[in-house]
Amino acid sequence: MSGGMIEIRGNEDIRRGDNVPPRVTEILQAMGEIDTRWFPKGAAERGSDVHLMTQLIDGELLTREDIEGSEYRNYLLAYYKFLDDWKPEMIEAELEVEYQNELSYIGHVDRIIELKGERYIIDYKTGGVNESHGLQLAAYRLAYRSQTDINLPVLILQLTKEGKYRLRNKLKYPLMDLHYEIRWVEILRNYYREVKRIEL
Repeated sequence: MSGGMIEIRGNEDIRRGDNVPPRVTEILQAMGEIDTRWFPKGAAERGSDVHLMTQLIDGELLTREDIEGSEYRNYLLAYYKFLDDWKPEMIEAELEVEYQNELSYIGHVDRIIELKGERYIIDYKTGGVNESHGLQLAAYRLAYRSQTDINLPVLILQLTKEGKYRLRNKLKYPLMDLHYEIRWVEILRNYYREVKRIEL
């Protein structure tokens, strides 16, 4: 891993009274794009724990020896393999991004990294990957672009219980395909019309 120590940010709450924009996953759930009833038991907790431990690894606060007794050992070994193979430079960790207009929302970007001279928004997954993840990343990319005027490509890093990883730039469509961004904007508009009852 290059770049040395990185700042580890908490999951900062953006407080604006009752005007806190909805989160991307909240919108996708409300519009039927994510059905948490089918998540394996403990999947959300596992994902949160592994995310936190990868932050500690990135900050050089957790070593390979430290993970030996962990129930998440194989997921973290997969993460170490990714670091060894690609030697990413960690640019930002746990970044809140916000899309601000009449259709505001907040997204939580796992990392912005640099691989072989190019920067990416990357999302870490410890379970199955499906089309909703393409929508999620399109939302993050759109929010990040609205704040920075930079259109970063996106990737999914899938860590498995077998100790392997898969770096994905494609689901049904390439993750950079406009299909996901167009579909996300449709879902967002429908959410504000149907859930928030706002006329657009």
